[in-house]
Amino acid sequence: MTASEGPLNQNTLLDLSHESLIRQWDRLADWVSEEAKSTEEYQRLRDWAQRWEQGNAELLRGADLANAVAWRQRAAPNEAWAERYGGRDQFPPAMKFLYAGEEAQRAAAAAEKATRRQQLVAKRLALGFAAATVALLAGVVGYHWAYVWDHVAITRAMQQSGAFPRGSNR
Repeated sequence: MTASEGPLNQNTLLDLSHESLIRQWDRLADWVSEEAKSTEEYQRLRDWAQRWEQGNAELLRGADLANAVAWRQRAAPNEAWAERYGGRDQFPPAMKFLYAGEEAQRAAAAAEKATRRQQLVAKRLALGFAAATVALLAGVVGYHWAYVWDHVAITRAMQQSGAFPRGSNR
């Protein structure tokens, strides 16, 4: 490119003709490596999204979803970027697929939280009923013990007063 061709813009194509320059330029090498990794992530996501739309794949979850979300945050892709790697029209379905995975994960986490909450309530109710049962049983046993104790005391008092002889069945 020469200065007479105009200023640089996003459509300007630069051709570095000396490979030794590229090899020595570590920052450029890092950029190229990052772009290659980002491209692979996008193409994998795009392909998975296409299979999902056709009903041949499930949403991402777990580590796969976390990696895809981290890639999206790190790379900040857009339709213009995606056009280089398969077309603008493939980008929205890929992002829709990723957002659907995030939403499904949030819904699953909310359902799990609700289940844990219900289990906790059930445990508390069971403990409450168990405590009430123990208290009722203790009351019945205590009442029975007091009744027997009182009956024994009355029987002894009557025996001592001579109301009925010792050894009688009363």
